Amino acid sequence: MRGRQRVLAAMLAGLLVASAALFALGCAVLKEKDTEKVMDGGYIPALSAGGGTYAMESFAALDGNSPDEPIPDIPWNTEEYAAITEHGFISVASKPFSTFAADVDTASYCNLRRMIRDGWNLGEIPAGAVRTEEMLNYFTYSFPGPASAEDLFGVTAIIGDCPWNPDTKLLVLGLKAREADVAASAGNNLVFLVDVSGSMDSPDKLPLLKETFTYLLEQLGPEDTVSIVTYASGEAVVLDGAKAAQRRTILDALNGLEAHGATNGQAGLAMAYEVAARHFIPGGNNRIILASDGDLNVGITSMSDLENFVAAKRDGGIYLSVLGFGTGNYKDTKMETIADAGNGAYHYIDCPEEAQRIFGEQLTRTMYTVANDVKFQLEFNPAYVKGYRQIGYENRELTDDQFTDDRVDAGEVGSGAQLVVAYELVLTDSPMELFTADSRYGAGTAGVENGEWFALNIRWKEPGSTAQDAATQRTLAFGEECYTPHPAGSENLGQLGGDWAFAGQVIRFGMLLQDSENLGDTTLPALQEEVMLSRWSDERRAEFARLVNRVME
Repeated sequence: MRGRQRVLAAMLAGLLVASAALFALGCAVLKEKDTEKVMDGGYIPALSAGGGTYAMESFAALDGNSPDEPIPDIPWNTEEYAAITEHGFISVASKPFSTFAADVDTASYCNLRRMIRDGWNLGEIPAGAVRTEEMLNYFTYSFPGPASAEDLFGVTAIIGDCPWNPDTKLLVLGLKAREADVAASAGNNLVFLVDVSGSMDSPDKLPLLKETFTYLLEQLGPEDTVSIVTYASGEAVVLDGAKAAQRRTILDALNGLEAHGATNGQAGLAMAYEVAARHFIPGGNNRIILASDGDLNVGITSMSDLENFVAAKRDGGIYLSVLGFGTGNYKDTKMETIADAGNGAYHYIDCPEEAQRIFGEQLTRTMYTVANDVKFQLEFNPAYVKGYRQIGYENRELTDDQFTDDRVDAGEVGSGAQLVVAYELVLTDSPMELFTADSRYGAGTAGVENGEWFALNIRWKEPGSTAQDAATQRTLAFGEECYTPHPAGSENLGQLGGDWAFAGQVIRFGMLLQDSENLGDTTLPALQEEVMLSRWSDERRAEFARLVNRVME
């Protein structure tokens, strides 16, 4: 309910202004130059999840005397986020398996950072914008990589007493992917798919987008191939297969882009796939990088149709990554759907520094895929674990039988990528009670006292595989050796204890932003004090502490 009164007041104000203008005029004829903006959604506000004050374009005056004079800005919110239902506790006796797809996206954290920097408080941030796994995966950890070339991940399990619930334990699984042999790659075939519709006419959109691609261009080899496809009311091939050494030609094409018109993302996607296929490099990195605010309003616009359209293209060996830009009318739902369906990662660019991080510090993670259709399945042993609650990955959940169904699409993982998977565990000696449906047969409810608290199954395919190809599977078991019965920050947690403690802070912040029912005794002031006292030396963790300290209730 927080923030809703503010939104409703804004709606009422908007309706009163519009009604008065229409009553005075009877009708209004928009100037021809404003028609495109109306088609593109720039002048027609709509309410969506969340609250707060959003930047938007002014309405054209409708009094007939000064058509270029805007009326005062009205705080509308047309940003869209998918609803997220937080995982609850599950009895191991009823359901011992937890199955989900990998996710290396980081968009949620950067988008939340933008909101907090712009002054949004807890009540104004849409719960659907909070994806805890993307918050956790934004940061760098000290997890080791795989011990052998046959393994995809190095896996570290850390279990400690839960910082917010005395009756549970916090399990943090850290996974670090193998490194790609970039030198052995046949090169890059990149298609910049750029949204140049009217909604991109904002300093935090098209200008920042140009700066982002300029930075990426600096990282490419001279023989890499670069194409630029744009879409607005229609699509256009601005640059077709230029070599990265032709830097001046590419920059001129990029800097010449201007925003206007509606947003036909379907036409742009179709053209981008055609261009990428025309310059396809066998054994190379063939990738479309879509940059947009997600405001698709012509052609295919529904999420399900967009997902089906992109999914039909993914077996061709062309990856589709997504970069999100802007505020006010940002469509997070569509951007995430497109990236997931296109076998690519999803990032949000809120500042030039983030562009440098994505295409500098983490270039190989962003550009070079080491595994397709990565799935995880944890099997909990009821002899030791009574129940569990997965933290995050709500929109990456799979059914248990989908784990071994190699036709089912899952997540892609880049070179050296780090993933964090977290659970609250209810051990058998915990006083916490869980609902359990009694089985007349009793099979599988007692477990086996073999020292294994849970097993982690990992399944994946090699890059370039298709839905018909078989996957590789590895299984690792973990037990009491991972558990240290001490609170966060204790030296007894060992070298990786700082990672465990930091992950716990990120999780609690995510729960506060979601107004979670599982918060326990966590409060914002208490978390703010804890993160500031932690004095993280890593700059990105220090930035996180500043964000937590900045947000208001």
